[in-house]
Amino acid sequence: MRTKLADHAHAAVGVTRVRLFGSLEVETEEGRLGRRDLGGLKPKQVFEVLLLARGKPVSKDRLGDLLWGEDLPVNVAATLGTYVSVLRTRLGQTPRRAMDLIVSEYGSYRIRWEAIWTDLDEFDEILRTWKTPEPSAREPLERALALVRGELLEDEPYAPWVERDRDRYRDHHGELLRRLTLCLLLTAEFESAITHAQHALSLEPMDESACQMLMVALYAAGRQQAAARAFESCRKLLEEELGVEPLDATTRCFARIRRHDSIDGLVASLLAKEDPHRSWGTA
Repeated sequence: MRTKLADHAHAAVGVTRVRLFGSLEVETEEGRLGRRDLGGLKPKQVFEVLLLARGKPVSKDRLGDLLWGEDLPVNVAATLGTYVSVLRTRLGQTPRRAMDLIVSEYGSYRIRWEAIWTDLDEFDEILRTWKTPEPSAREPLERALALVRGELLEDEPYAPWVERDRDRYRDHHGELLRRLTLCLLLTAEFESAITHAQHALSLEPMDESACQMLMVALYAAGRQQAAARAFESCRKLLEEELGVEPLDATTRCFARIRRHDSIDGLVASLLAKEDPHRSWGTA
């Protein structure tokens, strides 16, 4: 079965490339457009809402609610029509290409999804096809990590219609970092493993899986005291924020480090927690 990314690889000409990690960026055959090149704030937001719908139609009523809430313009449909016209001009440069990209349907608009590539597509596909932590998996994981230039649509920090997807991709970013950390532990690249585990914890400070990986990486790098501090930081944060103790697995991991258990045994324990049947990178 061919994927959307495979199709684009064979027919890149005419495909509009869109990056949603970080600030919005659009690349067409005519050039590159940034967030200030789409005809204003509202046209840009219309485009972003349609992009997040991933090719599904979004009704004009829904667009109005998302963009204005209760402060609707007098004629929502006409205003949206103007914004879409502006977008089509900015994105397509020619009427046919522009009309092909943003499709008008009865009472709604949608993106013709097969006409674009997005960084979210590639990110999702890499995580979805990743099976087990092994050295050969490192390259695609690093490729996915390079796609994450920042928070999803980071120049829309307060837009409620971004929050759900932003939270989901923050979680997936953490998944990616944990998986890459496991690959680095397997290849004994402990300092890099420490960096990625710390990054995962910066996204979710109470992520105990990342904490366990950080402790093992620090211990493997000969920094047992730092591993102890990582455990204590985790324990204190969980107590202060949630009123709970660390998971048994986290406590056992630290106890094994204090006993100077083998690095290979500790890494094997982390690997054993991976569920090979789990589907990653999906909603």
